[in-house]
Amino acid sequence: MIFFQYLFYNQYAEIKGRGGDPRRAQLNTLILSAVLITLYVILTFVVYDHFYPRFLEKNLSMGASGRNIVRTLALAISLVVFFTLRFLIGNKTWYDQTVERFDRMAPEEQQRVAKKGIRYFVLASLPVVIFIMWALISIF
Repeated sequence: MIFFQYLFYNQYAEIKGRGGDPRRAQLNTLILSAVLITLYVILTFVVYDHFYPRFLEKNLSMGASGRNIVRTLALAISLVVFFTLRFLIGNKTWYDQTVERFDRMAPEEQQRVAKKGIRYFVLASLPVVIFIMWALISIF
């Protein structure tokens, strides 16, 4: 939950700083988190298929092409992840408590935790980026 909290702090500080609607910070946090978790789940399936070739084709194909399987799988996973996160961190109570905690911090502390949020997101995204680069390199 700390990852989501720091990511929210980052989004909240950025949106509030430029005069936007701070309520959008919660949606941004949900979307960024859902995309990242979905990519990790898909990454897990692809890596498993790499070590056990044709796993996805045998178990999930149902006569569909690989591209359609991945699209369907990604859509299903992302919807489940999004609505799960919506239930956990997308409610008004969580938003109000997190905003209250952030607003009680000193301005220096707010800047520090906002930077920590983007730092955590970038670090969590690195394995996905490395995997995508590896996949692109292996195509050629």
